[in-house]
Amino acid sequence: MHLFPWLVSSLLVEIATFFAVPLSNTQTLTSSVFGVGISYKYKAIYMRPFLIIILTWVLSPTIGFILGYLV
Repeated sequence: MHLFPWLVSSLLVEIATFFAVPLSNTQTLTSSVFGVGISYKYKAIYMRPFLIIILTWVLSPTIGFILGYLV
């Protein structure tokens, strides 16, 4: 049971790679853990870490583009 999220994450990344879709293990794993937590019980998970992760998913490329433009 503990290997199931890792297995699903790996399979999704492999399938996405086959279709040339960029997808990372951290994105699929975080999303699957978040989805399981929400489907089980909304109050069973702390939202702050997931919001920070989503924020960094948005901010990292944005900051990278800005710094790349300035340099």
